[in-house]
Amino acid sequence: MTLTGPGGVGKTRLALRAAREVARQAPDGVFFVALSEVRDPMLVTQSVVAALGLQDRSVAWSLPMLTEFLAGKRILLVLDNCEHLLDATAVMAGTLLRECPDLRVVATSRQALGVAGEVVEHVSPLSQPDAADASTADAMRSDAVSLFVERATAARPGFVLDARNLPAVLELCRRLDGVPLAIELAAVRLDSLGLDALVEGVRGRLDLLGSGDRSQEPRQRTLDATIDWSYQLLSEPERLLWARVSVFAGGFELDAAREVCADDLLPAESLPLLLAALVEKSIVKRAEQSGRERFRVLEILRQFGRERLREAGDERTLRLRHAEWVSGIASTVAADDGRLVDSMARLRAETSNLWVALDFCLEDERGVELGITICRDLYNFWLAEGHFSKVVGILAAFLDRVPETRRARAEALWVSAMIYATMADHAQADRLATEALAIGRAIGAADIVASALTGRASAFWVEGRWDEAIAEALEVMNLSRSMGLRFHELTAMNIETLGYLGKGDIAASIAAGYRALASSRELGELFLRGYILQFLAAATLRNGQPDEAERLAREGVEIRRDLGHVYGLGSLAEVLANIEATKGNDQRAATLLGGADAIWQSISYRHTVPNQREHDRVRSETRGRLGHARYDTAYAAGLAMDRSTVIEYALGGPIPAGRTKAKPAMRSSAALSTREMEVARLVADGASNAQTAAQLFIGERTVESHVASIFNKLGVDSRVQVARWVASLDDHPRI
Repeated sequence: MTLTGPGGVGKTRLALRAAREVARQAPDGVFFVALSEVRDPMLVTQSVVAALGLQDRSVAWSLPMLTEFLAGKRILLVLDNCEHLLDATAVMAGTLLRECPDLRVVATSRQALGVAGEVVEHVSPLSQPDAADASTADAMRSDAVSLFVERATAARPGFVLDARNLPAVLELCRRLDGVPLAIELAAVRLDSLGLDALVEGVRGRLDLLGSGDRSQEPRQRTLDATIDWSYQLLSEPERLLWARVSVFAGGFELDAAREVCADDLLPAESLPLLLAALVEKSIVKRAEQSGRERFRVLEILRQFGRERLREAGDERTLRLRHAEWVSGIASTVAADDGRLVDSMARLRAETSNLWVALDFCLEDERGVELGITICRDLYNFWLAEGHFSKVVGILAAFLDRVPETRRARAEALWVSAMIYATMADHAQADRLATEALAIGRAIGAADIVASALTGRASAFWVEGRWDEAIAEALEVMNLSRSMGLRFHELTAMNIETLGYLGKGDIAASIAAGYRALASSRELGELFLRGYILQFLAAATLRNGQPDEAERLAREGVEIRRDLGHVYGLGSLAEVLANIEATKGNDQRAATLLGGADAIWQSISYRHTVPNQREHDRVRSETRGRLGHARYDTAYAAGLAMDRSTVIEYALGGPIPAGRTKAKPAMRSSAALSTREMEVARLVADGASNAQTAAQLFIGERTVESHVASIFNKLGVDSRVQVARWVASLDDHPRI
């Protein structure tokens, strides 16, 4: 279903309300996909991937991959603001709907997508008062008047619609064409202007601007004029803040507004009151998100603010400040100290702002080094969050802008090398790391040399060249100790642990792992500790110490849960499955393997050669001991888990009731009457309600009633599911 209509008419709000109403029919989730800030049609699919919480770690999610992931899932997607990406959104939605029969899509757009089977609902402005309305009771039957009175009462407690003010309210609502946003922007001014001045102001601005762009429909011109009128009524500081906060994408917090927007014209101490004023005037929306207060500007108002910023010649200055603010958050992630969990959570909330900042750095000739710094400082964030194909693409664009031998180029190279190694592309990782190494040595930068050698060591490990990986790691350790590069040394110790594990030297791996663990705790870092605990748990298990291995692995799960490190959680679920199998708990092991695979499926991950061998071995051996039937049942329970349930189970808990993604079972045919069975058979054959009515000699409304009853009794919500249910029957003859 596509909700169409002019800007400000309430399409998004209606879509969200509809999604809440039908959420129970989407047991696998309702997901909101904001497309207003997406400019590249190629990123429409990636926007859906991000909204679903999927990760890109080996290859970018393609439309066929997304289709495969969604097949069989009962999900509702809300695609918001599609009009500027109409073709790309239509192709994606059409493909998904053809291949995923249980998928539902609600889209909002100023025009229909044109997808087969699309139901278009035009969202009309609110009903306006009739010219003949003579009483307040008559007027209140108009939705426009009702909304104005509701908002006016909030702005001026005690406001009552009466015979004295009725003519002014009727004129105002008619002039605003029933556009909800326009009515809201006007009503919040009632307390400061009074009703007569409010009507006069709106009338004057509409007369002045209403004859503008004739390509716009009248209601759009009405909204534009109302927005401009609201802007003109603001104080100069309020106007300036509206323009400046328009550089934020996806919302912002007060500290961000202070850092990006404040200067001599807008002192930092004035911003709380100015923001409060914009909230009161419905320019800015305020909401709680994960216990933090965030602010957001509606997209249509944000676009207006950006135009004012551009007109003032301040756009580049503010976008640069915005990128520097993002860089500041990134630097707290790079510090990997006691702030890391909060910093990672904050950055997830600011993901839209992150991509906007990197886009600016790509566009601005002086922003390249800042963009590379952000990418470098977020290396741990990329490992936790994915986005690999997008990040290496951005880094490649930065490398094109920095062709000469410079530190910035070397940093872009080693970060790219480490990501390619994680993507199991050892050849590309080695090539990039080798170039970074040459630059590091040429400019005498020990930290670059250490990072580049670490990249080479990672590439060797991916290829299974254990001795070479260990040799490179030892070189990094020696260099780091001499230069005081403690974090580089710890990274190399981690690779040393893994190298000895791959080589089969378990004693050396355990010794290196405990040295690394002690160093991590001394430094107070968390991110690498998750890796160290994983590798140390695997080595300890192979050393015949399953209880100690379990303790180490569960500590790793807790760290990675707090950091949101999804790939790491999948890896530790596999380690814990192996531990359970070693302890004789094969059924629990199989469930953990299913949980791990649920995670792998959500991150487009391709295992390295060593990991793939271990991955296949553990599954094969567990299946062999349990038998196919018992293994499949236990494995399916894990595969149906959501991520939080996998974590709880990995930490020793049972499968919590009601926390898996398993579909409700369809009920038996005994629940259906004879007539309902006849209708169900015809539905399964593809008959429409009209065709069914004709064949059974009953009314079409009667068929509709039977179909609704069938849906309710079988616990389904689509004709395709009815067809599947009918096909599964083997004890009822065809009618």
